Amino acid sequence: MGITCHRPFLSAGEVLYFLLRITVSSANSFIDQGINEGFYFTSEILQGRREKKKKDYLKIRMSETTNTNKEQKKPPLNGRRAIPLNNSNDEENEVPEMEAFGLIPRGFNPKDYLRVVDIHMFQEPHEINKQQHHTDKYYSPKLIVRRGQSFQIQVDFNRPYKPETDRFWLEYLIGRYPQQNKGTYIPILVGDVLKPGEWGAKITHKENNSVRLSIMSSATCIIGKFRLYVAVWTPFGILRTHRNSATDTYILFNPWCQQDAVYLDDEKEREEYVLNDVGIVFHGNINDIKVRSWSYGQFEENILDACLFLMDKAELDLSGRGNPIKICRVASAVEPTRRGAMLDLIPTNEEGLVGDVKLKGSLGCSDHEMVEFRILRAARRALSKLTALAFRRADFGLFRDLLGRIPWDKALEGRGAQDSWLIFKGHLLQAQERCIPTKRKSSKSTKRPLWMNKELLGKVKHKKEA
Repeated sequence: MGITCHRPFLSAGEVLYFLLRITVSSANSFIDQGINEGFYFTSEILQGRREKKKKDYLKIRMSETTNTNKEQKKPPLNGRRAIPLNNSNDEENEVPEMEAFGLIPRGFNPKDYLRVVDIHMFQEPHEINKQQHHTDKYYSPKLIVRRGQSFQIQVDFNRPYKPETDRFWLEYLIGRYPQQNKGTYIPILVGDVLKPGEWGAKITHKENNSVRLSIMSSATCIIGKFRLYVAVWTPFGILRTHRNSATDTYILFNPWCQQDAVYLDDEKEREEYVLNDVGIVFHGNINDIKVRSWSYGQFEENILDACLFLMDKAELDLSGRGNPIKICRVASAVEPTRRGAMLDLIPTNEEGLVGDVKLKGSLGCSDHEMVEFRILRAARRALSKLTALAFRRADFGLFRDLLGRIPWDKALEGRGAQDSWLIFKGHLLQAQERCIPTKRKSSKSTKRPLWMNKELLGKVKHKKEA
């Protein structure tokens, strides 16, 4: 079973309007709607009645995008769940700076005990942490380290640290509902030895009121942005540092750590797949293969927050974000955006109802592409509507410069349809800066481009009927 997508050429004198033609076996379906609304094409497998021939039917439907600005209700507490789902790295809880053990006597003064004055994260690109963890290329003022590998911080106290009487520890938290058994609340006691691939901390240097700590993270810990607190024990309660976003720490996968599931033993592979931020992309079709450079941009500013935002949108529980397989599956199911192609079709298989999906090229970036897939038996036996493939169309508001500034009549004069289409398509794929202005239709709530007048609309309808 396959789906064929055509983007026929329309001459410059006609309206810039495209029809998606979808062919399933020998059946053709034409779908046309406003080209600036941001629609989704959705394929649904409808189980036919078991008559003479058992068939699976594909119904192609176009629907508007859902409004993401609506307020979302908090998920209810189900079953014996003690707390709500902890699936957002961005949300936080309030951690008390003073956690009393009981009644506090009147004479108690927190300043009489060991108190944290400052924390140094050594987060600059030229400093030890980012150099040793291969994260010095990231444009971020925060500390970025890789799990399963030690890093350094320095804690300044109000007086010299006395190990005989003073006790302090570190606390790393992530999410709004941190729990120790979920790996979202990590208390780290200061010891004498660090075990490889396990959480721990030890003092490596003391000078005046400062101590330098070497901290080891777990090789299986959660990937994300952690909040750091330093806690000091007193006879009457625990004193913590206040919330300071400057001490936030990003923890990433570590291909250099043997205990990490993503470990790569070849240094050349680590250089190519992890550290290299520029590559080559092949595109086009089998008869016209083109090459262009591609900037991966994995070190750009705010890129880590963007990745965490996608995980939050996918609602992957924080406790599962230490598993690279789960993260890859969730990331592949998140609806992507691809380089603003004119007809950007992206197949997704969120329900797991189809198998052996094959793309014969770069779907959405050429004139004719085929998608082949096999319907799984579980889907054949289903009696209800089941979403099998979702095709997303990119934004079509790319034409403002093309319509107003390019002399199409002269550029395409004397050329055939094929040559004209190649010229026209190349300019369309480059027109990425602005959207076309629209206006509301008089009788409907939909919109249409300002250049879509009655004369052009008549030509389009006439061409469709023909």
